[in-house]
Amino acid sequence: MRIIAGEARGRRLTPVRGLQVRPTGDRVREALFSLLQARFGLPGPDTAVVLDLYAGSGALGLEALSRGAALAHFVEADAAAAGTVQANLDLCGFGARGRVHRSRVNAFLAAPRSANLGCDLVFLDPPYAQEEDLAACLAALSPPLLATHGVVVAEHDARSSPPDAAGSLRLVHRRAWGHTAMSFYRLEAASKAC
Repeated sequence: MRIIAGEARGRRLTPVRGLQVRPTGDRVREALFSLLQARFGLPGPDTAVVLDLYAGSGALGLEALSRGAALAHFVEADAAAAGTVQANLDLCGFGARGRVHRSRVNAFLAAPRSANLGCDLVFLDPPYAQEEDLAACLAALSPPLLATHGVVVAEHDARSSPPDAAGSLRLVHRRAWGHTAMSFYRLEAASKAC
């Protein structure tokens, strides 16, 4: 597992040990970020705020930082995985631009401290066995936690279909690569422009 592009390109990341973690593969990450840039212009240079939920090793948020995001928040409940995210931030030289939150995702989303993050890009990658959490997490992502132009990317098994709408979010695009699929959501007003 490595950083695909940007200032930390080629840097090998430390994987999470001892957990059943399903990291997003290099090829899928490369295709995902190409699509994000082409379709949504994200991550924007030096301005994007990224939220990586169920962070694991932090590969998605780290890739966004390498490609120019200003700040990334990583949410991970497991202590070892949260430590791995911090180690990867330091390894890539992004320690000052990353914040690791050791918390369950639903608790983090409900906490007042997260309410005003104004995230431009949110990665939501629950374990496939917990995909029932996906709809609840999507419904919790609304302004001001999510910027009005923000994009939410939900990773899931290609054989399942997350909801077309949850809370104020609407599905605007879905793409599959093998067994991995990504569903892209925007706020209802922004989704009409897609």
